[in-house]
Amino acid sequence: MLDAALHLSRTRENEELRWTVAECLMADMRKHGARRAQTALGLASGLAESPAESLSRLAFHDHGIPQPVLQYSVIDQFGRVVAITDFAWPDFGVVGEVDGRVKYERLLRPGERVSDALVREKRRENDIQALGWVVFRWFPDELASPGVLCTRLRRLLDGGTQVRR
Repeated sequence: MLDAALHLSRTRENEELRWTVAECLMADMRKHGARRAQTALGLASGLAESPAESLSRLAFHDHGIPQPVLQYSVIDQFGRVVAITDFAWPDFGVVGEVDGRVKYERLLRPGERVSDALVREKRRENDIQALGWVVFRWFPDELASPGVLCTRLRRLLDGGTQVRR
């Protein structure tokens, strides 16, 4: 909910939420979850574009995965933005994409079929890989087993290579 509120600008800034949580802590409302809210707020970001992105970040945090950069711009040697990825671990040369069915429907242009959007997405992935990045892709249903998902990601991060700059 915090990610969504920040993303949709329902709050002025993260500071407004921080102030509310601090007020609860000062009022000794620990039994009502203020400390958990403080932790959640520390993880919140208005850059998350979907619940799956938010849940993924929580899984990463819970499983000791380094904090990713959100909405990362992959840039080619000419300074052109090739893609904006959901997640990136630049020090490891890995980008992450969480995909859902809605994503491909949202990418549809007038008169297109889902297969057209899928082909365009495959070409985008090829362009990212051509720049030396490893693409890690998962689906929202995989978040039901976050340990398995994070183990797969950890293997990539541990074996990752520095991206050619």
